[in-house]
Amino acid sequence: MDVNDLFKLQRYIGKRSLSQTDEQIICHIDKLDNTDHFSQEEWEKLLYPACANADTNILKYILSKLITFKNVKELIEHTVRFRNINTGYEMKQVEVLTILMSYIEENKKTEVLNEALVLAAWFGEVEALKYLIDMGADKNYVDAQGRSLRELSKNAADKFNDYRVSDYLQSI
Repeated sequence: MDVNDLFKLQRYIGKRSLSQTDEQIICHIDKLDNTDHFSQEEWEKLLYPACANADTNILKYILSKLITFKNVKELIEHTVRFRNINTGYEMKQVEVLTILMSYIEENKKTEVLNEALVLAAWFGEVEALKYLIDMGADKNYVDAQGRSLRELSKNAADKFNDYRVSDYLQSI
């Protein structure tokens, strides 16, 4: 599969029409794989749109095709940086995080959780933020620029008029 075809498939997964089911998307991916026989690297790149859209069924399907993958931190961060305040979406986002958690190397868990926490606070992803804290992320974490989670949550408040993260952080 060439780079343009892979990009088109990523876009197809990420920008699918609302009428398309997970099964239809998976069937299309299978059809292309049967023709092109995706490499492990290509399968790995298909994880990104599944994580961004919180498509748990597609994510599980793609993961079943992988022997291993290296970029779990990047995928977790990718998952929390897509803003959507629909509660159903946010809960699916937590499901994606739950799936990906099992792939984190134990010695990197704290770093991965804390860096994802920064993005969740920045983008106002309150359910992801709660989940990450429940999984062991440090609610007192300060990012590389010295900003606290409360300071980071001001981005969502200022840009999106969304105070849920700052309200939650004040309550804990």
